[in-house]
This record gives sequence, C-alpha cells and structure tokens, in this order.
Amino acid sequence: MTAEKNIFNVTDTNSRGYGIIKDNGKVIFVAESVEGDVCRIEKTDEKKNYSTARVTELITSSPYRINPDCPCFETCGGCSLRHVSYEQELKIKRNTVSSAFRRAGISVDVSETLRPSPDGYRNKVSFKVSGSRIGFFKKETNSFISLENETCKNAPGIITRIASEIAEFAFSQNIRIEEIVIRRSTGGMLSAQIIVEGSEKKYDSLNCFSDRFASLSVKNITTGKTHRIFGEGGIRTEAFGLSLFVSDESFFQVNYDGAELMFGVISSIFSDISFDLCADLFCGTGVWGLALAKRFPDKLFYGVDLNESAIGDATRNAEINGIENITFFCGDASMKTDLGSPDAVIVDPPRAGLSPGMIDTIISIKPDNLIYISCNPFTLARDAVKLTESGYSIKTVIPIDLFPRTEHVETVCLLCKQ
Repeated sequence: MTAEKNIFNVTDTNSRGYGIIKDNGKVIFVAESVEGDVCRIEKTDEKKNYSTARVTELITSSPYRINPDCPCFETCGGCSLRHVSYEQELKIKRNTVSSAFRRAGISVDVSETLRPSPDGYRNKVSFKVSGSRIGFFKKETNSFISLENETCKNAPGIITRIASEIAEFAFSQNIRIEEIVIRRSTGGMLSAQIIVEGSEKKYDSLNCFSDRFASLSVKNITTGKTHRIFGEGGIRTEAFGLSLFVSDESFFQVNYDGAELMFGVISSIFSDISFDLCADLFCGTGVWGLALAKRFPDKLFYGVDLNESAIGDATRNAEINGIENITFFCGDASMKTDLGSPDAVIVDPPRAGLSPGMIDTIISIKPDNLIYISCNPFTLARDAVKLTESGYSIKTVIPIDLFPRTEHVETVCLLCKQ
C-alpha cells in the first residue's frame, strides 16, 4: 500500500482474473486488475481470511494489461482473463498448476504452458435463449446476458450467427427454446441440438435449416425425449489422425488445436515408456485410446466409461477407422477389475477428480505408468498426494491452455511406479 489511503500495488493475478494485494497480512482480491497495476480500490466484501474489492481508479496501468476486445467481458463471466496479455495468461496458468501442487505439499517442476491459437477456438457452444435473443447466463447466476449483435470471441462467428438465426425463426413460429447447442467439425460441418421445456410441439418447421446443418434435433428436458429433425444426431470430424463420429450426447474436447497439442504430449509419453496393455478409463468417445491404438498397433488397449452414448461412439469409431486392438466397455471404471493387468493407465476424470474407489482400483492394478489428464489442477494435486503415498512418483507435469481467456487450464501428469 502506498502512502495515500486505498492506493495499492497489485502484486499478482490469479486465473479467475483477480489481482492480488496483500495488506497487513490479509489478501485482497481485486476484480479485473492485473499484476503491476497501481490502483485505488473499494472493498466489496469482507471475509475472515480475505477481502474482495473493485478498482475505482487506475493510477498506473500494468504492462500486462490489455483492452478487452469483447463488450460482454465485464457482464458475461465466461472469460476471466480477456484483460490480460496472452503471454501473461500462459504464465498465470502455469503458476496456477504450480500453486496447486505446492499447496498440496508436493514439490514438482511444472513445464511452461503449451499454447494453441487463443481466438475462435471453441467447436461447441451452448447458448441460452430468451425470446428471440441468444446469450449466456452470467457466471454463477441465472441472469441472462444477451449477445445482441456481438459474436462470442471464443467461437467461430458462424456458430453465433446461425444460433441467432434459429432463435429468431423459432420465436416467429411460437417455439419456445431454452438453449441451442451447436458443434462444428474440423471441416466446418455443423450439428445442432435445441433444448426445449414444456409440452410437446411440432418442430418440423426447423427443417428449413437443413442446408446449414448436417444434423438437427430437439431435446425436451421435460419428457426426456429427443426428436430428430434430420441427420444422424451428431457430426463427423477429423482429429488425431482419425475419422470420428461424435453424437450430440457425447463429450468431445471443445478445442481441436488444443486437443492436438495434448495428444502430442500423450503420444510422446507413450513413445518413451514400455507397455503391452493400456486401460483408458473415463474414456468418453475413446479418442485417446483410439489414437494410441492406431499409433501402436502391436499393443492392446481397452476403454471404460459410464456414458452409454459415448461408448457407442467409441465402438463405432473403432470400426470406422479399422482399429482392432482396442475394446470398449460401458460401466463404472472403478468396478472393472476383470479386464487384465494393464501396465499403463490413462485417466481423464471430471473436475471433481478421482473418487476414493477409483484411486483404490488404480493402486490395486499397480500400473507401471499412470497418465492423469486433469481439467482441475487442485483435484489433480490432491489425488497425486494419495498416489505418491502409495508408491508413485511424479515425472512430468505439462499445462495446456485448452480454454484461452478463461480461468481453466488442462494438465497432463505422468506418474510412474517406483
């Protein structure tokens, strides 16, 4: 703090886009401030161990500060780092991963964050709909933020434009839409799923969009039924050297370039380790296992996931690509103890990380190499503590910026049995 009251030097920035100030041993998180800012602040909330604040006057601008290029930045909440230079964002995310391990009591070297293109990267976007307008809910609220005439900077412009066209047309037909989910393939193919709520209606008028989409369906969240307007209910895309079909209900990485970077890391790890059988747990549509099975045709692979639709896609994609050295199972990966003794295991869990049962399963399998793909560095670090206590050591930690301009960072971690 400077001599003048309420003027502070911002000494750090976290991944949520808050500048960090330390005042008499207490941390103040300042919204939309950047390391290097000198600013006057006003506190907005006071907690026992920290405070939050906002900038009331920016006295000296940080060299890492940039002007946000999206007018929705301050209200939408989808992006947290659009006011920070991209080079600094990569450092922030590396520091986030390092901090997660440090807080867990693990000393580890974290590689520099790998970077894809930071703009227009999302191949899937879910738009909320209000009347004839599309937009998003403000973070952690149900407050609708309209995009008006803007396009989401994180997605190709065509996705925003056509979602807006659908919303306007549906409104003119008295069709009430809750949400529009659009996917785009690497070749530009589009599929859409329209989410509605309430009584059944006739949606066939939406087939007027057949020249814009390869597939379009309507899902009624009240009845749980899906009505296919036309198409296969998904898209065909190319990734990791594979031809893939991804259905509307299946998870797939939303950043093709970032996912290719990630596969490069995973493939490099597998080139350096010795293995005969690999288990891909939480395999989703099976892309990691499929791509590795294609690259290592003399090895055996299997994948397990609870999502029946995803396993259906995985099995279909193995057939499409003529890959015969991988098998997929639908079920709880932590309960699959009858599938041999893999010497390599891939886990790609949700943000909550591995369940205690899943960790127990891994420890009982005792694979020589565990490749942990994480979208939450704090649950990764938490799980790494249990795994290192059970005889594993951390060899590699590589952050990948799969979600530029947001707070999220993906991490690939290699743990080896000692």
